[in-house]
Amino acid sequence: MTDSIMTNTNVFNQVNINEIPLLNVDKLKSQLQDYFTPFMCNYLKSENTKNFKINEGIAEYIVKNALTNGKKVGEGNYPVDVIDETSNIGIDVGAVCCNGNWTNEKSIMQKFKMSENLDILFNENRTEEAIKLFTEAYIEKLNKVSNLNLYYLIFITIKENIYLCLFKLSKDNIINVKCNGCSETTIKCSNFIDEKSGKVILYKSKKRLEIRWNKNIINNDKTIKIY
Repeated sequence: MTDSIMTNTNVFNQVNINEIPLLNVDKLKSQLQDYFTPFMCNYLKSENTKNFKINEGIAEYIVKNALTNGKKVGEGNYPVDVIDETSNIGIDVGAVCCNGNWTNEKSIMQKFKMSENLDILFNENRTEEAIKLFTEAYIEKLNKVSNLNLYYLIFITIKENIYLCLFKLSKDNIINVKCNGCSETTIKCSNFIDEKSGKVILYKSKKRLEIRWNKNIINNDKTIKIY
């Protein structure tokens, strides 16, 4: 049974991991056990944060191996990192760490080519137009994989524990994204993700739309601990 998200206006909606039935969670767990060798664990414990962080390339490889017919495709600017051709699923894989109430960032969309236009819109406080620059570019990017059901699969590390969250990506809801407060250099976006789970911010200087997850997401009943 999959989660119902039809009434949700957000772009990212958290769903149960079994929304992707061909994803073998036990295989995910076993690969992490193989990855975190005693040597690697001792090294990570010696770092300041002591987080058992995962390289995103490794995370993508682990997910690819855990799918029935997984394939890595995320070279360059492709919208997803891994696909499963058996079930027409495309997955954007992320690996973040939490050192407080929020994780580090993951980029959703970056466009240096629109640099001058974005600066003008920020300077004139035309926040909705600034957001639209990025949401339209994001839709155009996702149209490259319009034949796939799209998901975000995020590994969240807190010290020596790793959690897995799955989000269904609803492309039709991107038009709902609005400004929810701004400064001279940032715009907070609403309707991207439930505010209890995360936040999405557009940065003037980086020319980038970024997402961060709230630590409390590990308490969501759809989040699972995998290490």
